[in-house]
Amino acid sequence: GKRNMDEYLVARSESGKSQSTLHHDALTAKVFMKWCARNDLITRSLLADYEVRAAPPPNMYMPTEEDVPKLLDALHDIWEPSKNVAARYTNPNKRSFHRERNYALVVTLLDTACRIGEVLSLKQEDFQHTKVIVKGVERAVWQVTIRKSKGREPRTIPMSKDGADAIRNWLTVRNRVMKNVPKEEDEGWLFISETGGRIDEGRFLKTLKKSIRYAGLTDDITLHSLRRYSLNQLSKVDVLATQRIAGHKDTKTTL
Repeated sequence: GKRNMDEYLVARSESGKSQSTLHHDALTAKVFMKWCARNDLITRSLLADYEVRAAPPPNMYMPTEEDVPKLLDALHDIWEPSKNVAARYTNPNKRSFHRERNYALVVTLLDTACRIGEVLSLKQEDFQHTKVIVKGVERAVWQVTIRKSKGREPRTIPMSKDGADAIRNWLTVRNRVMKNVPKEEDEGWLFISETGGRIDEGRFLKTLKKSIRYAGLTDDITLHSLRRYSLNQLSKVDVLATQRIAGHKDTKTTL
């Protein structure tokens, strides 16, 4: 019965089984009891009213404040022959392409706390210089507009000077790479692959992992963990602003 099921799960937990395994144990027992009752092997299921609790989600890795500067340095150093001997065998133009693009892309992820799909869907016109009023004072700022998001609602996010500078440095390289491409063939992506098209998320993750390993950091750092890191930093200042930047409809999601 229910009491026996609880005692069993406690024993399993004390033996070191994970919460997801305990959830699977209880669910399997309940389904098996139901099958037995349906096939007249028992008169009724003793677990019919047993509530199978959802297994808690696994803890996701949060990059530390020491991890992030190391990663940003590695994005540059991995393409510098003076820092990485292997880089000397790569064409200088290719080195500058990957160095400036990867650095700008990761800084944008950290600066805006966007999802990787949102950043890779940015067009050049989504990166704009505009003027805003802050406490009655007009200021010029750079911002990005997220048009394709999980919540399907566009949002505009201001960027730091470092973030904007990183993108502008990358755009100098982008313009050089695409100068001989007819305008109608340039799809306008802010961040492009070597062939000029939209970057594949899976391939960029592999590229990021190389820099992560070069920096001597844990493989637990992912593209989404960079978003988690940024939102965590922002939430220490203003949770409601963090919710708007994250594009969450519910504050509970942000929390």
